[in-house]
Amino acid sequence: YYFQKFKGIQDSIFGQEIQNRISFLNIRFETAKKEAENIRLKSELDLKRITQRRLILLLSIISLLFMSLGIAFYFFRKYQNQKQTIMEQEALLLKERLEHSQKEIASKALRLASQNEMRIKMIETTKEVYQHLDETGKESLKAMVRNLKKNIDQGAWQEFETRFEQVHEAFFVQLN
Repeated sequence: YYFQKFKGIQDSIFGQEIQNRISFLNIRFETAKKEAENIRLKSELDLKRITQRRLILLLSIISLLFMSLGIAFYFFRKYQNQKQTIMEQEALLLKERLEHSQKEIASKALRLASQNEMRIKMIETTKEVYQHLDETGKESLKAMVRNLKKNIDQGAWQEFETRFEQVHEAFFVQLN
């Protein structure tokens, strides 16, 4: 009888203790499970934060790249426009210099042609004077005439017309 009572009490004590232990182990298991779930959620949250930071960093880099390309394109266009303006100004300056040079050459050609005409008139005048001179005077006059004839440029008027036509395009066509 005492043994059975002892057994009953022992079973109730041990049953209670086992139930307490099981309950304690269940609580520990549930706590560990919740802690593992918290760690997993925390890891996922950290991963999301890292992914967001990387995305923001990537978008920032792409934005900076596009802004840099835009700025580079702006300065490249500005450089091209300045280069084009400089080339146009240089072309205009060269054109003005060319026109000035052509006018100067035309002026010199006109002067040369008029000098040739003056030499021809001098030769004609010396022919008239030639009849009234003695032999030494005639020889001196012949030498002077030869010298004047050497200095006459036969193509002076042709040169003048060419240069004048370069400076004043289609002048002779309009004049005709």
